[in-house]
Amino acid sequence: MFFDLNGNLLNADDSLGTSWIGTEVTSYKQVQKEEKFIGLGEKNGESRPIRESLHQLEYRLFRIWHRDDPLYMSIPFYIGIHDKGAYGIYFDNTHKSVFNFGASTNRFVYFSAEDGDLDYYFIYQPTVAEIISAYTWLTGRMQLPPKWALGFQQCRYSYYPDSEVYTLAQTFRDKKMPADVIYLDIHHMEAYKVFTFDGEKFSDPKGMITRLKEKGFKVVVIMDPGIKTQQGYLPYDEGLENGLFVKYPDGKTYEGQVWPGWCAFPDFTKEETRSWWAEKMAFYTDAGVDGFWTDMNEPASWGQFTPNLIEFDYEGEKAPIERHAISTACKWPEVLRKDRFFQNPDKRPFVLTRSGFAGIQRFAAAWTGDNVASEEHMLAGIRLVNSMGLSGVSFAGYDVGGFAAEASKSLFARWMSLGAFAPFYRAHSMINSNDAEPWAFGEEVEEISRNYMKLRYRLLPTIYSKFYSSSLSGLPISESLAIQYPLDENIYLSAFQNEYLFCDAFLIAPVESTKEITKVYLPAGDWYYLFSDKKT
Repeated sequence: MFFDLNGNLLNADDSLGTSWIGTEVTSYKQVQKEEKFIGLGEKNGESRPIRESLHQLEYRLFRIWHRDDPLYMSIPFYIGIHDKGAYGIYFDNTHKSVFNFGASTNRFVYFSAEDGDLDYYFIYQPTVAEIISAYTWLTGRMQLPPKWALGFQQCRYSYYPDSEVYTLAQTFRDKKMPADVIYLDIHHMEAYKVFTFDGEKFSDPKGMITRLKEKGFKVVVIMDPGIKTQQGYLPYDEGLENGLFVKYPDGKTYEGQVWPGWCAFPDFTKEETRSWWAEKMAFYTDAGVDGFWTDMNEPASWGQFTPNLIEFDYEGEKAPIERHAISTACKWPEVLRKDRFFQNPDKRPFVLTRSGFAGIQRFAAAWTGDNVASEEHMLAGIRLVNSMGLSGVSFAGYDVGGFAAEASKSLFARWMSLGAFAPFYRAHSMINSNDAEPWAFGEEVEEISRNYMKLRYRLLPTIYSKFYSSSLSGLPISESLAIQYPLDENIYLSAFQNEYLFCDAFLIAPVESTKEITKVYLPAGDWYYLFSDKKT
């Protein structure tokens, strides 16, 4: 049992206590009166109707396991809230896990793992904010990113050839739309092979990047961890010769299909692999690349199911894939920081990741993966970012405008306005879709987009200050109302579940683009309308 200093019961085991069924270990917990549960990062709300509140986890079951899935971030940390206090539990186990918040019984909640130890941390502090700070003290906090990473970023799958990239950059400047970053997706590579540029589409990558920098743009390239199994392709030959790839127990290299076709996968739990990968990174930094976008790093392969028996070196201990959450999601971004570019004390790194485990905030920003251009996905992305903030991941965002399908004019305009109040502000769209840049939807949407992009840049001193504060405290930039108002029942209602605080100063009340009028809930305190200073 856990009590606070005043003798209030915060949390207790159910009489069933802890159970082992084979290698599976489970901890059963009592449910306190009117208890609510928040957290679990991006898994919050997995496979549940959008209409349900993503603040609360009651009556649901959540699986924590990395895979190529609509939701990728596995963070086994949650917060329990009731009228006697609040607490946090971090289940430090990277095996396939389950968190059951009353989905099958009203007697208890439980968390379990298929294997490994029952190793969890109970965190008590007087407030939810202090619980999150304590959790990030344990797992690490965000490093202050470069200031340019806080500006507007433009991506598409894909911009090519280089002439299209030049046109994109010039259009931003001609239309006086502030923007800092252009992304190069997988078509910048030769046959999707990492550490290559397509010689026809990008004949002079270094020269292209230099020209973009002259226009004030930084360049971020996508990187997938699959190495094409092609004799004569130097990264594959080197990895094979030095035993740097993930293997089967019989010593044969594991291969899976990804963008380049059949690929081998570097074993980042091995020090030699990390050093080798850092050396290979000079290919990009010598060309002038500023940041890295790590995709498909669950690890992913077509078919999605990676054999359980493949082995990782795991610092010489040999471990099966059940422990791969740390090996792929955390150690790969860690490798990028070893590159000589990131060792420059005058440069701060920018790494964007799709997948991650507890502590990923130390190494990378996160985005919520492939979404769809719909009202539901726009609002779900906001809730997911807020939920990741509850779980220590401060620097997070979503694909503004929707990655797949086509956004309407009103939807894109609304998404651009909301994205201006997100930690990570990037527009991204799918191949073979209509143009989805801020000027592609007509003059009215262009003007709305420009206004909110400019507002974002006017707010940069405030945003930058909050990022600095977050790097010290671990508290989110986009903050669920459950942090400051945990016992206010209204914030958990579906009508107000999308509201959040941005940079401690702004209450954001997102609404579908199809609505002109909506209800907004103002928690306790004095509130002023941003555009008129009128007290509400």
